[in-house]
Amino acid sequence: TVNGFCSGAVATGLNWWLVRSVARGSGSSAAKRAARTIFVIEMIYGLAVGAALLIGAPFIAGWFFSKPELAPFVRLSAVGVISYILVAYRSSLYHAFKLFFKDAVFNVVNSGLFFAAALVVILVLRRGVLLLGTLYVVIPVVVSGIALLMPAFSSKLKAHEEDGVHAETPPDRGYSWLLIYSISLWLASQVHLLVMTRTRSLEELGAYALAMKIYLVSLMLTNAINVVLLPEFSACRSRAEMRSRYGRIFKFTAIGAAVIAAFIPLTGIILGAIAGDRYVEAIPILRILLVGTALSTLLSPPLKVLFAEGRYRTLAVAGVSMALVNTGGQLLLTPRYRATAAAWVQVGSFQLMNGILSILASKLLSQPD
Repeated sequence: TVNGFCSGAVATGLNWWLVRSVARGSGSSAAKRAARTIFVIEMIYGLAVGAALLIGAPFIAGWFFSKPELAPFVRLSAVGVISYILVAYRSSLYHAFKLFFKDAVFNVVNSGLFFAAALVVILVLRRGVLLLGTLYVVIPVVVSGIALLMPAFSSKLKAHEEDGVHAETPPDRGYSWLLIYSISLWLASQVHLLVMTRTRSLEELGAYALAMKIYLVSLMLTNAINVVLLPEFSACRSRAEMRSRYGRIFKFTAIGAAVIAAFIPLTGIILGAIAGDRYVEAIPILRILLVGTALSTLLSPPLKVLFAEGRYRTLAVAGVSMALVNTGGQLLLTPRYRATAAAWVQVGSFQLMNGILSILASKLLSQPD
């Protein structure tokens, strides 16, 4: 939770900027400058926040979370923040050059190594989760470092620099709006976990966290669509071309949403197979979150259309509105109505934003070039 809370404020918006800069063919020098600038900003931010977490771990665990025993894990987040940022940067850089398969390979390697480490730590060494947490933040740093230093990737960068097909395009304006939007997403993605950690028992938090983990797995299709759409829509040279791609993609996302919705009645069976009867409280939470997955999958394309068109101010206004609704709902409802309220607020606030963005994207696409 601390890793995600601290890293997401900067990484999302800057990395989207990087993807769009390369996908639009903004010229080799501009793309290279964007990549270098983003990496420096993110690393300075990560080192500063990491130092603050390392020094302030007892205060954060005891005062903010009301659970002093979490101090060692907050200290681990000093490395975890840098780990998160490095993974996000590596993934975005690969997406910018449309190296989706290679990025997926590194994601699988990262997950596979951690899974193997978990088996060794828990079943063989029979050690506690602190060692597992250490491996959780260290393995991604190693894997992403290798990915960024690979000769094959360096040659791809060099080929892009030598490509003279695309002319230099004027730099985008309004990145302050994009930063506001990304911070809003970051805030809304973390507040529910922070409120749950502070106001509910660790047992209830465990049930909620399990439902969230399965929910994140259910978002794989949505995330995969978003990964492809961002550079694809950004590369469109006319609104007619974007309308054509939008129509084809929307049919695909509608089918995906229907498939995900079909799993909602099976939630109890899924949780039972994963965790037995110990997490029965997670069943209604997961059902609510899966509704959110289906809707998010259906409404994936509109956000990327607005981003590709550079409508950052529109995204910022929608994002801030969503974050305010989300934060207010979590603070008012979650302490009293428990984890199901947290899930409903999370799904409701995000889908309210998605609905507004869908209307705006449709109006934009209906306009002539």
